[in-house]
Amino acid sequence: MAHRPRDRPVKFTGLRGDNPEIKNKKLEVTKSEPEKKDKHFPKEDIKNPLEIKSSICVSLKNRCKVKHAEGFLNLFPESLKSLAGLRDKDNIEVVIADFMSDDSVLEDWVFDLGLNVNLVKVEGNFSRGRGLNIAAANANYTNLLFTDADLLYDNTVIPKLTEVLSSGKSWFPIIHYIGNNGQLYWMSQNGQGICGVTKEVFEKSKKWPEFYSYGGEDHNFYYDIRSQTMEVREKFEGLQHQFHPNGCRYEHYIKPHATCYNESKRKK
Repeated sequence: MAHRPRDRPVKFTGLRGDNPEIKNKKLEVTKSEPEKKDKHFPKEDIKNPLEIKSSICVSLKNRCKVKHAEGFLNLFPESLKSLAGLRDKDNIEVVIADFMSDDSVLEDWVFDLGLNVNLVKVEGNFSRGRGLNIAAANANYTNLLFTDADLLYDNTVIPKLTEVLSSGKSWFPIIHYIGNNGQLYWMSQNGQGICGVTKEVFEKSKKWPEFYSYGGEDHNFYYDIRSQTMEVREKFEGLQHQFHPNGCRYEHYIKPHATCYNESKRKK
């Protein structure tokens, strides 16, 4: 396994006014189009039956300005904007493990969105699993939703997470993918990287495999969690994966696709 440098002690938490280091920062994100109703999401939503707070855990590097065609895709800003629009936003925190992104300085704008943000800066080579473990270690709430920096959320997400985890199960939704043409597709049923577990279950698990190549950490984590709890595995329309070029999945890993996953299989 690659050498793991110590995490930077730099950490920002809360809304902008809570932290004097970033109090006077200005928003420097490409402007979005005026907000309009998203045609992709279903009209129905459900109420949160319990006031249990949740931590949205994200591991990322350079997902704010992803080059595409003649412009850029603002994947993470759009993701956070969708979270900021949730009815249950006061019952969540967003824990971001940022591997020193240089396409945008996150602390310049993530605290301006009205979200409870816990930003942890991480040095070293990118590993989605390592980032999610760091995010979970810094999470303050009972329920953990492990997600990606390019997802969009609607008002059914937090109630569904709360409902499933309150029943003693884990949640591994199969989500929608928005194609380049705007059409919706179901993600592969082999992908298990978006999931919800309680902090208690996570602490008893082997944690996320800290792979330095793309792919497979979700598979190993899924079967680890399945050994502890029953899972709800279902198609769920309230989470949608934004389109991006396929190549950006791999560009921040230091090893070729699936190298670490294949090594983990040989060790079993």
